[in-house]
Amino acid sequence: MYMVIIVIQARLNSTRLPNKVLLPIGKSSCLVRIIRTAKGSKLANEVIVVCPDDNGTIADICRIEKVGLSEFRPSERNVLAEFWHARNWQDTDTVVRITADCPLLELSEIDNGITFFLTNQSKFDYYYNNYDGSDVQIFSGKTLKETFEKAKNPDELEHVCIYMERNLRSYIVQPPRIDSLSLNTKNDYDKIIEICWSLRCVGH
Repeated sequence: MYMVIIVIQARLNSTRLPNKVLLPIGKSSCLVRIIRTAKGSKLANEVIVVCPDDNGTIADICRIEKVGLSEFRPSERNVLAEFWHARNWQDTDTVVRITADCPLLELSEIDNGITFFLTNQSKFDYYYNNYDGSDVQIFSGKTLKETFEKAKNPDELEHVCIYMERNLRSYIVQPPRIDSLSLNTKNDYDKIIEICWSLRCVGH
């Protein structure tokens, strides 16, 4: 069976905005909002959360939302290892990486990216939509295996897709969106809440 797995990368101890993925946005937290968006994909078979510093809170959320949680807890300097040990990728054809600090990510970005990747995967190994705040990165299980085995530089271990961008066939949408909509600071949070209210999307 052809498998498409969405992996949501989360962490709690962000230095600029601790516990940011647990902040409320409308009726749910940032992380719950993203999980529900990912679960809405018509092309993905499974959703997994990876979090190197879970204190039990993320596990509770995953249980309630009925999604998987990787039990592997590597150093935060080696997020690539966390991705690799999240499951047996040998049986997975396509991996979709999204981050838990992008509460405005739309489902269309995920499914459009998956469709584009599957249609063109003979031409490239890695897809990135290059939208800060709606980031979607897609690659095959084979590409992840090669990256895990060959990536050596510290930034390649901390940032899952850096090795792919540097060494493999990449398709990166250009140019990037100018305004950042990811959640990194209190000002970002205030801006995201304002956008959600203006779009009447706080009930997700």
